[in-house]
Amino acid sequence: IQPGSYKLEIGSNNLGTVAVTLPFKVTEAFGIEDVTTVGVWCICSQVHAASLKKGNWVSCSVCHSWQHWACYQRQRAGQAKQKMIEKLRQDLVILAQNRKNNGSNVVTSSQQEQSIKRRLVKAEHDQFIIDMEKLEREIFGHSVGDLLPNANVDFCCWMCYQYTPEDLEKYHEVDLANLRNYRIKRMITMINNASGGYSRRKLGKTKDGKEIKRQYTTPNHVVCFLGVLLNRLESGRGQRTYKYIDLGAGLGRLCSILPRGSKAVEIEQDRFENGGKRTPWIEWLNQDVLSIEFYQAHYNSYDIVVSNPDFEVALPFIVVGFHLLRKANKDARLYYILPSDFFEASALRSRIFKLLDFKIEVEYKLGHLTYLESDPLGQKLTVDSLFVLKLGREDKFQHRVVNARLAGML
Repeated sequence: IQPGSYKLEIGSNNLGTVAVTLPFKVTEAFGIEDVTTVGVWCICSQVHAASLKKGNWVSCSVCHSWQHWACYQRQRAGQAKQKMIEKLRQDLVILAQNRKNNGSNVVTSSQQEQSIKRRLVKAEHDQFIIDMEKLEREIFGHSVGDLLPNANVDFCCWMCYQYTPEDLEKYHEVDLANLRNYRIKRMITMINNASGGYSRRKLGKTKDGKEIKRQYTTPNHVVCFLGVLLNRLESGRGQRTYKYIDLGAGLGRLCSILPRGSKAVEIEQDRFENGGKRTPWIEWLNQDVLSIEFYQAHYNSYDIVVSNPDFEVALPFIVVGFHLLRKANKDARLYYILPSDFFEASALRSRIFKLLDFKIEVEYKLGHLTYLESDPLGQKLTVDSLFVLKLGREDKFQHRVVNARLAGML
């Protein structure tokens, strides 16, 4: 039902009477798919409606996010920092020469060198951002004076734009790769800003100041169930060789059912070491999944990504997971364990689900699970599911649900 003024007509065949209600108003649409509620998700990193005061806005024809029209002007790239970078590099050379020729104070010279290096790193980072913004707007921005697109003209935002063959031919592969990584980082930062900040829950600190964090582990029966699903996948893939990776692998429960040569990533040093001992056939990486160095090195490299991520970082893990999938493999999937109501329980997660180019293929209901190592008999009050996620927007709001626990599949 669309917003508008309505009346209800009520009748009874038995009594032969009819009554009509007074007019009433419906202020919000319901009973239909409404994909226009994603709100602001602009190329300038604005994520809240408060930023709507900034001039003209346009809606993306694909994801329906709102973008500030002026942010796509090609002239908006910031002032170059190249002169400052060259000056700082010259200062480092001069400082090294003075130290060598005059034997200047080592402590003072070292302090000056560290100060110059910090300024140089910041300047180079600023220059990188300027270069990326300039390239991004050069590829799909608009010139000053271009008219706003109307309802009959498609507009594609920075998230939905796909490189054309002309782009791949015109621009250097390294530059396009850097831009892709910059956009992933921007998306993760925007999710973080929209949520108010994500951080792993902490229980306190030890006497020596080391942080105590909750230690979660995936239940064995869920691990076995995932193994059954992946074995079915293996049996149906023919001669193709699949590559697997486990993000946030913890102690290695999930990756224990992955084939030899698969990879597992864990940021916590102690869990990384213990997981490596438990699953020596897996290649372990002690890295941050959300770092630009990680997804730059592993982009477009895997057919299956599995994860039971910390709830606080689940959305960024989904973003990174899809960038790790091989684009040429239509059967590439994410297998993520998440709360059953994960995508609809908060306005932010609903927005991200509508924004991003993915859909839920199958949801396996797992029931109430136990994750805490310190309380192996304690169950969560909420229900969890194993989500099979794939790229694409077709039938985005429809998916198959299998109650795996009720069906005796666990």
